[in-house]
Amino acid sequence: MKAHTCSMTFLGFNNLAWRNNIECLLIIAAVFAYYGGALADDNASEAINKNSQNTLADYFDAGFNLYSQGDNDGALTNYLKALEIGLETLGKNHPDVASIYTSIGMALSAKGDYDGTITNYNKALGIYEQIPGDYQLEKATIYLGIGTAALSIKSDYDEALLYFNKELEIYKQVSGESYSDMATVYIMLGVTFLRKADYDEAIANYNETLEICREASDENSYEAMVAYASISTCYNLRGEPSIGLPYIIKAFKISYKTLGANNPETIDYRNRIYNFGGDPDAIEAEAIAEKIAEIEAESGK
Repeated sequence: MKAHTCSMTFLGFNNLAWRNNIECLLIIAAVFAYYGGALADDNASEAINKNSQNTLADYFDAGFNLYSQGDNDGALTNYLKALEIGLETLGKNHPDVASIYTSIGMALSAKGDYDGTITNYNKALGIYEQIPGDYQLEKATIYLGIGTAALSIKSDYDEALLYFNKELEIYKQVSGESYSDMATVYIMLGVTFLRKADYDEAIANYNETLEICREASDENSYEAMVAYASISTCYNLRGEPSIGLPYIIKAFKISYKTLGANNPETIDYRNRIYNFGGDPDAIEAEAIAEKIAEIEAESGK
């Protein structure tokens, strides 16, 4: 039967970030996965009270808005209210209920609650395993979440690599999957190897990101910027800042042109150019000239 879309949205890990406190690394990854939740238009769904649906969606949306603002406790309060309504009106094996469990896991991960994070992610996975339909992308997002929690909360690199690779395998199998999702997985693999001080493997994975961006003709993407900056960090930690300098210059130019001169990442990259022995003023002048040329080209001048 025809499905109609619920206003709930399944939003993945938005601007997941770490910093290496010693090297003042960078914001590692921007991950934003969007999936629409669908309520099946069958006899069971017809019996669901319309006001309950709206209230569930309202609580879910309020939870996400609070999560986006960094209010994880407020997000959890709303997600739990949405879960209570969802279990009552949709049943325990519904994709929207799985989305709520995933969102609860996200908020708990942000609070550093590893056990609670894993418990809720596994509940979501259990639902996707039991219901018909293709939920590979939703599973991939959960694998990203588990890997992220293992890395950022437990510093369990082997577990992080296990789940990031599970995510990667799904993206390799899904036809037409967004290049940015693949690029982000390689960034997460790279940062895991960087944290393990395996700089060669880290650089190899960051280069996979750059290759994906080149193939997509999007070499000025956020993913490419992060990869360039991360490669420079690897070379710096290996005691080779001169080799890392061209990479941080590329990251700076992308950040300057896409995020602006006053963005914290742009400022960070500018400082690192100076620390690596470069001339940030000259590089900034080059970035300005390149931006002007791009604007003129786009306007047909």
